[in-house]
Amino acid sequence: MLNYVKSEFYRIFRERSIWVLSAVFSALVIAACIVLFLTNKATPNFPYANTRYLLSTIASMMVIPFFMLSTIPQTVVGEEIREKTLKNSVSFGVSRSTIYFGKWFVNVVGLLIVGVITVSISMMGSYLFLEDSGITFTTDFIMALIGMFPLLLAGLTTYHFLYFWSPNTNYVFLCYGGVYLLPFLIGYFLGGKFETIRWLFYHCVVYLMSNSYLKGRHVYMAGNTTNGMITCYLVGIGLTVIFLIIGYVHFKRNEIK
Repeated sequence: MLNYVKSEFYRIFRERSIWVLSAVFSALVIAACIVLFLTNKATPNFPYANTRYLLSTIASMMVIPFFMLSTIPQTVVGEEIREKTLKNSVSFGVSRSTIYFGKWFVNVVGLLIVGVITVSISMMGSYLFLEDSGITFTTDFIMALIGMFPLLLAGLTTYHFLYFWSPNTNYVFLCYGGVYLLPFLIGYFLGGKFETIRWLFYHCVVYLMSNSYLKGRHVYMAGNTTNGMITCYLVGIGLTVIFLIIGYVHFKRNEIK
């Protein structure tokens, strides 16, 4: 597996997708920093030109990159499925388990690279352009991201499975939205009437990644409270294992064309 993973790393690092995705996320954060900085210069007593506001806003909007994760598995998996070159690896004696789990590992490393680059630039940009609100909010931000990581991993694994299922990007997006967005919408509209649906709503990924509030000197998000972090890890790891197993069983049983 090691040699196969090395070849996949060589291929993915030569592609522009990971670096473009990192650049897009970083550019959005820097643009937000500049807008807040300029607005603060033009508006007396502007209350939002600080690290507290920016970092808490980024953490509460992690649902956006959650849906944009497709870029990584699309490059690692989707292109080979679409171009029908995956059978070449099998013909050279590479096992299906090595292909499936090797590509998943490369996806995870790609996610970590994008995350480290984006978070580093976000923090540097916030401290460069905005007022420092103190270490408390930076700690809250980091803890929230640590708590949300298994949810991002679940999303990445779902895309990984879906691209093995079909190289059609529209189909993949439709299924992904059905898995993660549909339960949130059902819970939002029907959660007030049914206790079971309300419980599912409070534990669905979209809710966990978008729910946050400011109280005193802390920004509270699902990831940086004890119960919230436990919930994020249980939900995220559970979904990761489920889609990893389903995807492997499907890939193992179906013919590679």
